[in-house]
Amino acid sequence: MRSVALFVVVAGLVAAPVGPIEAQTDLRITEYVIPTPNSRPHSIAAAPDGRIYFSELATNKIGVFDPQAGRFAEATVPTARSQPHGVAVEPRSGLVYVTQLAGGKIIQFRAPSEVREFEIPTPNSAPHTAWPDRDGNIFFTEARTGKIGRLNPQTGQVSEWQLPARAGVPYGIEVDRQGMAWVAQLNASRIARLDPSSGQVQEFVPRTPNSGTRRLSIDSRGRVWITYNRAHKIGLFDPATAAFTEMDTVSPGSEPYAIVVDRDDYVWYSEFTTDQIVRYDPRTNQSITFKTPVPKAEVRFLTVAPDGSIWYANFGNSRIGRIGR
Repeated sequence: MRSVALFVVVAGLVAAPVGPIEAQTDLRITEYVIPTPNSRPHSIAAAPDGRIYFSELATNKIGVFDPQAGRFAEATVPTARSQPHGVAVEPRSGLVYVTQLAGGKIIQFRAPSEVREFEIPTPNSAPHTAWPDRDGNIFFTEARTGKIGRLNPQTGQVSEWQLPARAGVPYGIEVDRQGMAWVAQLNASRIARLDPSSGQVQEFVPRTPNSGTRRLSIDSRGRVWITYNRAHKIGLFDPATAAFTEMDTVSPGSEPYAIVVDRDDYVWYSEFTTDQIVRYDPRTNQSITFKTPVPKAEVRFLTVAPDGSIWYANFGNSRIGRIGR
């Protein structure tokens, strides 16, 4: 564990909204240009105060956007060429955590004035996606080692659990209300559930082979929604019955990537090849699509803000976007 200063390199820049587009609803999509060009924003998370945090993979920065003021701030990660990747906000403390894909560390900071870095025990682990649990710990996936990690910020201790498929590429992760960590394994095409109290891991395999289970999100009933990136489907796993339900995405060959369930249990997912973000209503089986204002958005992560709006990172065009009223 190392504590260092975080220096703000860009602050007070006014974001320029880009072309709101009306969809088949009263929701609209708006994008904001990040100050640093070619920053490659990868992951994004909303804080309880409404601020939006995102990682800038190509420029070694962490970005902050204040929607109320319409202003960005950016900070350089202390470890050079660390490839900041996954972003999570611990809701009670408001602390922000960012994985370093190349740096092998987890960053904790109170943006933008203070940062700590925590070393991961396993070298070359490629810490990927992060998610907080109910006790303030941060779970994360290790893409190169086939492990799930957990950081205890109070002690600095990092615990690790090996998944059965060592080359399975654990990708998306989320922790449910019971404290179980759910993980999508991209290459293994399955999901896993870790009970951190016992260390027990259970794996569940979808009906569709080579589905490319990439990211997942948990609804209010504890059901797990999953993107099948290679099979162009959305999956639903119900832990109560251990059964999968699968459905095609709106567009053929869409390569669904990011997914999030909002507070009303609408399921949102991004179609990587079509520049669309889709809102799916499981109750009616109806979908609404939102086209990003510019092509090649390559949306890799979605988050829900306190006001219910959906935010995304536009990886391809160095922007962040909002869908809401």
